[in-house]
Order: sequence, then C-alpha cells, then structure tokens
Amino acid sequence: MFLDFFEILILIFLYLFSSIHSGYLIVKFFHSKNIYTIGYQNSGSSNVYKEFGIKTAIFVALYDLILKGTIPIYLLTWLGFSNLFLCISTILIVSGHMFSVFHRFKGGRGILTTIGLGLAWGLLVEIAFVVIFFKILEIFWWKNNAFSTFLGIITFIFIIPFLYDDYIFIICFELIFILLLFKRIITNNINMNLDLGMIIHRILFDSNLNK
Repeated sequence: MFLDFFEILILIFLYLFSSIHSGYLIVKFFHSKNIYTIGYQNSGSSNVYKEFGIKTAIFVALYDLILKGTIPIYLLTWLGFSNLFLCISTILIVSGHMFSVFHRFKGGRGILTTIGLGLAWGLLVEIAFVVIFFKILEIFWWKNNAFSTFLGIITFIFIIPFLYDDYIFIICFELIFILLLFKRIITNNINMNLDLGMIIHRILFDSNLNK
C-alpha cells in the first residue's frame, strides 16, 4: 500500500497545522484587524512587520520558520519515515501555509516556511550563502527585497539537481519552488485574469505594476 492509515492522518494533520497562521491570529487578537485586508494582504511576517512592528513580526517569523518548517521534518526524520513520505509532508506544509483551508485558501508567501524546511533537509550552508549573497547585492544595487527573493528561488531551482542524487528530493523541491512563484502570481486574490506584463512583474517583484 502506498500510504497506510496512520501516515494519511499525519499528512492531514500537517496540512491543517500549517494552515494555522500565527500572523492572522495575533493581529486579530491584539489589534482586532484582519491581516488579509491591510498592507500586502497576506499573513506573512513581512506584512506583520510593515503594519505592526518588529516584535510581532519576530514571533510570526519564528513560528513559520521553526514550528511549521523545521521541527515537523526533523521529527518525521527522527521517527524513521521514508524519503517519499518526508517529501509529501514537505509539500503539504508549504501548501497549507500558502493556501489555508481555514482562510479561504489565503496565506503567506511561504518563503520562511520553505527556508525552515530547507534547514531540516540540511541545506543550512546553501541557504546562508544564497541569502547573504543576494542581500549584499540588494543593498548595493537593486534595493528590492522581493527581487532578491525571486533570484534566490531561481538559484535553488538550478542548484537542487546538483545537491541531491535522489530524484524524489529533486522533484519535491522543484515543485515547492514552482509553488512559491505561482503564489507570487495569484497573491491572495486568486485572480488569474492577468496580462503577461502583470504576471512577469509579480514574479519578479511580488507586486502589481502600479505599486
């Protein structure tokens, strides 16, 4: 059997758990506002930081990075689950964060959660190098964080096949990077009535042309 009943329950739990957005809950509880209607209109830490400051954003960032991303895969690895199961879990965690069943399939951009998952997969050195490299270029050249993020995603799309021999890992991560780019296109409005110029601008800069 491909997956037994217990494994299916774990996968459902992982998706539902990652669909819980700390950014939405904290902003709703402490500020009585809907994070999906203000700022960038997503529940990620960057939007929380922009609207409510560094303290709240740090909590949201750590929740997305460690609690959602790193810890679940570490635990599943420690418990001895197969590589295929770990890959399916990884994809569902990112999907739950970006397309929450609790918020009409809205969510965050998935960057920090993906980084957390990458840390669990042992990509600390590669992630640190790519982040630092493009952050330095951003500071001295293009001064746009969203563009740096795009370049980081593209970089990993090309280097992942050289980091893993197992095609399961390669397919897993490539699907995640495609999801990250797809989320930038549709945002949380799930509006696919876009022209080519808008699609390219959203992929590169994670914003509309008029922003």
